[in-house]
Amino acid sequence: MRVLLESATEAGVDVAGLRARLEDARQAGYAFSSGGLDPLIADVAVPVRGAGGHCRAAVSVTGFVQDFDSDAVAHAQQAAADAAGDLEGLLDDSGSAREARVS
Repeated sequence: MRVLLESATEAGVDVAGLRARLEDARQAGYAFSSGGLDPLIADVAVPVRGAGGHCRAAVSVTGFVQDFDSDAVAHAQQAAADAAGDLEGLLDDSGSAREARVS
C-alpha cells in the first residue's frame, strides 16, 4: 500500500482524499463511484476477502449513472456482497483459489 500511495503522490493524486475515500469504503463495506473516469458510468464494489480478512479481489457492479438511485445502489451492493461471499468460499487459507466443484 505504501508503494501505491507513493506512486500516487508522484502522479499528482490527492492522497489525503484517496485515504479518506478508502476509509469510507472500509467503514461502509463497499465503495461507490459515479462519473469518475466516464461521466456516464457508476459502480459499486465489494471486497473478496482471503485469510486474515485481507482483500484479495473485488466484485463490481457497473451501470449507467442515471440508473443508480439509492435503491439500485443498495441492490447492487447486496448482489456484489453475495457474489463476494461465494468467491471467498473458494479461497484456501493462503488466499489462493481452490478448485471449484460444480454439482
